[in-house]
Amino acid sequence: MGQGAHELNDAYDALPLGIYEGLRTVDEQRLVALPEHLERADRSLRRLGWPLELDRRVLCTCLAAELERGPGGDSRVRFDVLESAVESERGPARVVFGLAPLVLPSDDAYARGVGVRLLRELTRESPLIKHASFVVARRRFPLDGAEAYERLLVDRDERVLECTASSFFGVRGGELVTAGSDVLEGVTAHRVSELARAAGRTVDERGL
Repeated sequence: MGQGAHELNDAYDALPLGIYEGLRTVDEQRLVALPEHLERADRSLRRLGWPLELDRRVLCTCLAAELERGPGGDSRVRFDVLESAVESERGPARVVFGLAPLVLPSDDAYARGVGVRLLRELTRESPLIKHASFVVARRRFPLDGAEAYERLLVDRDERVLECTASSFFGVRGGELVTAGSDVLEGVTAHRVSELARAAGRTVDERGL
C-alpha cells in the first residue's frame, strides 16, 4: 500500500484478467509464503473449472529470474493466470509477472494508526476465488487517501469481512476477532491466526 500502490495493478488493464496472487519479498530475493500462494492459486483455478495446473518448478524459476533483474530492494510481486493467452516475447503466455518497489506504511501510521471507513458498495462475488476483476472494482475506492487509508467490507449483517486490500482482525480483550467465512482465504491472515493460537490467544472467527 501507500504511494504508488496502484501502479503495478494498472499494468494489467489491457489483459484478459483471470486469477492472481500478490506477495512481497524480504532480503530482496526471499518471497514470503510462496508455497501457500501457489496452493491458493491452484485452488482458485480448480474452483473456476479451468483445466490448468501451475507448473511450480517453471513458475518459481521465472519468479527467481524476474527478481534477479528487478529494481533492487524489496518488491511487491504479482503473478496472474490469465483467462486466455497473450502474446509475449517468448510466444503465447497465460502466466504473467509484475514487480514494483515495496512501499511500506509510514512510521507515523504504525505509531498512531490510520483512519478507515465501512464500505457497503463493494463485495467479492466469489470470495474463495482470488479473481483479478476485484482489483479493478476496488479502484473506485483508493487506498491511503485523505478520506480513508483503508475500507472495511461488510456483509448484510454489518459483520466486518475484510479490507479492500488486506485482511482484518479486531482485538477484543485478550482475543482476536476475524471473519472465518465469506472472505478470501488470506495467507497472512492464516499465519496471524496460527501465531495467535500458538501464543495462547483465542481467535473468534464469527467476525466483528
